[in-house]
Amino acid sequence: MNLLSVFCKILTKFDIDKEYSEKEINDVILNWILFDDYCLVRREMVDQNLLKRSNDCKYYYVNKDYQKIDK
Repeated sequence: MNLLSVFCKILTKFDIDKEYSEKEINDVILNWILFDDYCLVRREMVDQNLLKRSNDCKYYYVNKDYQKIDK
């Protein structure tokens, strides 16, 4: 399993219609990884365009282009 597959699996744990604070994103990620570097995972998910961030960086949301991922 490659990292993108792992990130896509984590992505399925988010509600596609919800805006999340950074803390909420971190909490979800922490529930699904076996190490403590949730910041790395969050940044990678943004870099991979799975998660989007508001222009003011106050909230995150799922990239709707990925909404068809099996949950």
